[in-house]
This record gives sequence, C-alpha cells and structure tokens, in this order.
Amino acid sequence: MKYYIMFQDKRMQHKIKFREFPTEKTQEFGTDFANRMKWSVTLHVQDNDHTVLGEVIEAPCYMVSKKVHDVIKMFDPEALFSNVVFSLKEGEPLMYKVLLADRMDVLHEATEFHKDHSVKRLILDKDKIGDMQLFRIKGISPNYIVVSMAIAESIIRRNCAGITFQEIEVL
Repeated sequence: MKYYIMFQDKRMQHKIKFREFPTEKTQEFGTDFANRMKWSVTLHVQDNDHTVLGEVIEAPCYMVSKKVHDVIKMFDPEALFSNVVFSLKEGEPLMYKVLLADRMDVLHEATEFHKDHSVKRLILDKDKIGDMQLFRIKGISPNYIVVSMAIAESIIRRNCAGITFQEIEVL
C-alpha cells in the first residue's frame, strides 16, 4: 500500500493566523492528550479580507476541516479529534478538528539520516505499518501526518483546498 505525508499547501498566500499563537511552530498532540483537552477550544483569527482557510492547518497544531475529518473517520473510525472553533471578526464561527495522532514505530531500517539526524531518505516498513490508515512517524523530528492512499485519494476526490500530498517510500 502507498502512504503519503499530508501537508498544508505552502503555496497558499494569506494563510490563517491566530491571535493566541503568533508563531508558526506546530504543537504535537497524541491520543493521550484527548482526556486532557476540553471538548472545544476557541481560537481568535487575525482575519482580513484576504485570509484563506485551507482544509488542513498545520500551526499552531494539526487541524482539519469537517470535510477532511469525515474522510479520515470513514477509513479510521478509531481516529481521535478534538473540536476547535475559529472566531472570526465577521460571520459565523467555523468548526475545525484538532487531529490527535500518536507517533508509531514504522521506520524501515534502510531510512537514511544526515549527520545532524535530519532525514535524508524516508522509508517506511510495510510490516510495521500493518493496516494503519493514519499516524505520525516515531524517530524523526518533523511532525508529519501520514495517511494511506485510500484517505489521500478520497480527500482529493472531494476537491479539498489547501492540501498537498507527498508519497513516502515503503519497503
């Protein structure tokens, strides 16, 4: 099976920014965080006439639209999410979902690293992945969300905006 890193499209201009989180550093939340997180969190959007909302937002934490959430739940009913409400200056508040995914030990032994331990060549182990549809990768510093080809294709068929996928080598 093929797997893809799911990114917020970097080509988007006027990306959403939040008053509470002025930097674009991504916080990582695993499934253990589900019990500690409130049912719903409100984030205030620094919006203007040009602000663009994609279906995936990577910072301050990994968030997805309802459309992407519904696709993920179709293929991975056990996937955990927490609600977040975007408070805009004008209009109705928007509901997104914080994706709570654990880092899994799925690296293949052939994965190559640079001297600074950054990834040179990312390779996943199909036996370690098994039938997982969605996960983060344990043992590397980037906070990647990895999805199966089924999830990626289903998202693409729904014309979701602001998402890019990068295929990962699997042995």
